[in-house]
Amino acid sequence: MRLTIGGTKVLAATASDSAGRTLSGVVVDWRSSDTNVVWVDAERGIVIGRAIGGATITATTAGLRANAEIVVDKKNPFDIVFSSISTVGNYACGLEAVTNLAYCWGDNHSGALGIGGAELLELPMLVGYGMKRFRNLSLSAYWNCAIEVGTDLPFCWGYSYDLPPTGSQPGEVDVPSLVGAGRFRFSSISAGTVVTCGIEVETSRAYCWGEAALIGDGARMQRATPTQVGGAGSDLRFATISASPAVVCGIESVTAHAYCWGRNDSGQLGDGSRTDRFVPTLVANGAIRFSAISAGESVVCGIEAQSARALCWGKNSLGQLGDGSVTSRLLPTPVADAGLRFSSIEAGPNMVCAIEAETEAAYCWGRNVYGSLGDGTRLDRLVPTLVAGGIRFASISTGGAGGAYGGYETCGVEAKTGRAFCWGFDRLVPTLFEATPSWPK
Repeated sequence: MRLTIGGTKVLAATASDSAGRTLSGVVVDWRSSDTNVVWVDAERGIVIGRAIGGATITATTAGLRANAEIVVDKKNPFDIVFSSISTVGNYACGLEAVTNLAYCWGDNHSGALGIGGAELLELPMLVGYGMKRFRNLSLSAYWNCAIEVGTDLPFCWGYSYDLPPTGSQPGEVDVPSLVGAGRFRFSSISAGTVVTCGIEVETSRAYCWGEAALIGDGARMQRATPTQVGGAGSDLRFATISASPAVVCGIESVTAHAYCWGRNDSGQLGDGSRTDRFVPTLVANGAIRFSAISAGESVVCGIEAQSARALCWGKNSLGQLGDGSVTSRLLPTPVADAGLRFSSIEAGPNMVCAIEAETEAAYCWGRNVYGSLGDGTRLDRLVPTLVAGGIRFASISTGGAGGAYGGYETCGVEAKTGRAFCWGFDRLVPTLFEATPSWPK
């Protein structure tokens, strides 16, 4: 049997007695002679090619044993054409453009890569053994979610810091698991480490689950199942939603007004105060209409609908608001953009990146100690600064919900080719994703 690097197969074994009668109810144990070349799930017989070479897979049950030889062929796993890529720092995931298959690579702590067992993997590996096709992939710190193409059903995997709506207890979910027993169909989903939120397809209502302060229903109770934002009687309908470890924000579908809720110690709710809010609260009292919004842990940014200018608010100790100062802001404040107009924006814990609408060039600002701004330096930037390399980007990810590692690395998808570029961890400019990443230990 032949595999390619990153390819998967499901093996099956049938046990028979000396008379040739099939034995039922037996448990098969699967082992690989070299897990560095071919990894196998001990219970399910799913094999994954990890490196060029060969390995013997052994199936054992009821004192019987059988072998299968697996050869892993050469294939460049970095030839994947992505439609999107997301990173939280020490691991990353992307969606293949043509197939909608999800790939992850990096630190597999607590099942974050969605591939079952195995640890640090520096090659893209198929999420869920390639059995499902996804859209709207969202990463947080070891807890990730996506929506299945065709069904709109939400699936999550990794480590749930609160009660997960997957029928399991808090802890590891190492392959994609259905949310809410299939009762919910979402148009979009956002994982925020301790809270996850989605927008229902038919009603455009937002639902969240996880951390009590971030559910948005005012009850301040931890929820294990998706709970309507604003409470059961709320008429709020959302076009988009963004969750982080401390704050959730969304854009109302009819008015384009932004609402935020959660922690507000840095003014990241944008209501002019530092008071925590447990229900959706109008940003800037509804004075601004937004086309996009992104919630970081202590900073939130959005794009004004009419002008396409970027606005940020919250913490600003490292210039992450991009207004040329280090003064925190309690209300949306225009970045010092010199006339730039943006199509998308993503806020990280201490940095922000955005894609300019006309040129598709990327600009970043804020913390830069690891080179995650991509301008060839380690200098913090107080205003939007052009990412080096002249690359035109279709999407960009700063690891906004990544907790401890968020903002250490930035990744983006090149608009024309779908190739992935990443920078940070002392790669000071965008680097084509074909080299071993130097993940943090």
